[in-house]
Amino acid sequence: MVLKLEGFGYDNEEFYKFSLEIRQQVLVLEFGFDKHLEFDGRDFKAMHYILFFNSQAVGCARWTEKDHIISIDRFCILKDFRNRGFGHLLIKFIIEDVLPSKKKLNLLTISQNSSFFQIYRFKQSGKFEKMGDTMYEVLNF
Repeated sequence: MVLKLEGFGYDNEEFYKFSLEIRQQVLVLEFGFDKHLEFDGRDFKAMHYILFFNSQAVGCARWTEKDHIISIDRFCILKDFRNRGFGHLLIKFIIEDVLPSKKKLNLLTISQNSSFFQIYRFKQSGKFEKMGDTMYEVLNF
């Protein structure tokens, strides 16, 4: 079993293509998010992450910064690879990458996933962001 986690910029075409395929499969096809909202034009300024298992891309996420607040979103693991600890590895890697910045950290999630992220000290903020028909819960770190 070989695991590989990588942070990358928009200009890494190979990794970016893999992350788009995962987001399309999970967020658009599986969860039914509007493709035009999912691919919101903010990827070019985001920091992206990809998780490989035995050379197959199985998970991804990104973060963007606005007003000195880092927001993690587009966090997804392919269905066949969930409940194996891959999500834990990915979120831990991102947190460790972002923490040295000492900036406020939020995570946008659909509320059914919020208990998973509470393991990593994310707390419900009572705030929500609406993107199309989907409400994202804002969790504070």
